[in-house]
Amino acid sequence: MDGKSPFDFFDPLIFTEYRSSSPTLIIWSVFLGVSIALVASWYNRRVLGKLVEKLIALGADSPSNAKTLKEAGCGNNLFLRFSLRKGSALRKTVKSEDGMTFYIPADKADGASFRYARKGSSFGWIVFGILIFAAVALAASIFYPAIASWVSSVVGL
Repeated sequence: MDGKSPFDFFDPLIFTEYRSSSPTLIIWSVFLGVSIALVASWYNRRVLGKLVEKLIALGADSPSNAKTLKEAGCGNNLFLRFSLRKGSALRKTVKSEDGMTFYIPADKADGASFRYARKGSSFGWIVFGILIFAAVALAASIFYPAIASWVSSVVGL
């Protein structure tokens, strides 16, 4: 091997001179965490919210009224099936006796419709939020060394 890493291609994208800087790593780690949280929030409200909304609208409030994902208009969504596995947060709200049909008990319907409300969670706003936060993280990464040296000279460190 010639001593090059297969990831050398990304060097210009990672701010080579600052990539080992702890504050820069923290800035980009926070950006990544916030981005993942925004996408997860969108997924919970749009995808899972659609199922919750449909089950409530169809009157699936007991095992005898339970509906399949197809009957609820969600098809056979692999991600939705994963979200409905035993022990998941959604499964605490959406119940199933056989793993194929689902219902929301009447006493949990109000809380479920509030928690998984689909309003105000468009994908465009998520992308906009990620782009704005990326711009802030980029600016912070670029200007951090100058700001840090200025603060250190003012404070006298």
